[in-house]
Amino acid sequence: MPDPAVVSRAVSDVEPVTGLILSGGGARAAYQVGVLAGIADLLPPGSPNPFPVIVGTSAGAINAVKLASGALHFRIAIHQLTEFWQSFRSHQVLRSDWGGVIHQASRFFGRSLMGFGRNIPVALLNSSPLRDLLNERLDLSGIEAAIDAHHLRAVAVTAFGYESGQAVTFYQGRGTIEPWLRHRRIGRPTQLTVDHLLASSAIPLLFAPVMLDDEYFGDGAVRQSAPISPALHLGANRVLVVGVSGNPRGLKT
Repeated sequence: MPDPAVVSRAVSDVEPVTGLILSGGGARAAYQVGVLAGIADLLPPGSPNPFPVIVGTSAGAINAVKLASGALHFRIAIHQLTEFWQSFRSHQVLRSDWGGVIHQASRFFGRSLMGFGRNIPVALLNSSPLRDLLNERLDLSGIEAAIDAHHLRAVAVTAFGYESGQAVTFYQGRGTIEPWLRHRRIGRPTQLTVDHLLASSAIPLLFAPVMLDDEYFGDGAVRQSAPISPALHLGANRVLVVGVSGNPRGLKT
C-alpha cells in the first residue's frame, strides 16, 4: 500500500494548472466579467494570466476568447472586456429595425413552412451585426502570441453538432495537446475564428447555425452549459467555473 505521505508530496509537487470555465447564459455572461475584474483586483500588479486553460460555451465563449486573446496582459484584457460589455447594445447583436425584422421573419416562415431553400439554415433573427462587432473588437492573433509566450496553454469553445449530436470542443493550444473522443464529446484542434464563437452562441431557432468542418453547429449549451471535461483534457488540474444560471439550486425562496 502506498505511503500516504509520499502520495501527498507527489500531488503537492504537481504544478497547478488552473482552468477557467465560462458557462452559457446569454446576456448574463456580462456578470462573468465582474467576477474576473474582482480576481484581477486581488492579484499583485504585473501578475501574469492566472488561467492557462480557458474554456467557454455559448455567450461565455465570447468572454473566453476575448480574454485569451489578451492573455499577455491580463489586467488590460479584463479592462477591455469590461468596456466591451458596458458599450453593448441590442442593435450590435441583431438587426432590430423593422425592415430587418420583417425581412428575416419572411425568410424564416418561407423556408420553414413553404419549403423554400430547404438546405439553407433558418432563424428568426439576423445576427450579422454580432459578426461585424466581433470582427471589429477581437484580435485573434493574440491567442497564438500568448501561447508562444507561455502565458496560455489552450483556449477552447464548445458547440453542438446538429447532424452528429455531439458536443465538439474546438481548441487552440500547444502542439502537445492530444485531441480526444468520448461518448458524444470530441476535442478538435483548430485555429479559432469568429465563426466558432457564432456557432457556440447560436441559440436554436433564434440564430442561424454555422457551418464548421462540413457540419452545422449551434449553441454549445444545448448539451453542456459548463463543460468541465474539456479543461481537464487541455491540461488543467483544478478549475474555476463561473456560472450565471438564473436558477440557483438548494436555495429556499
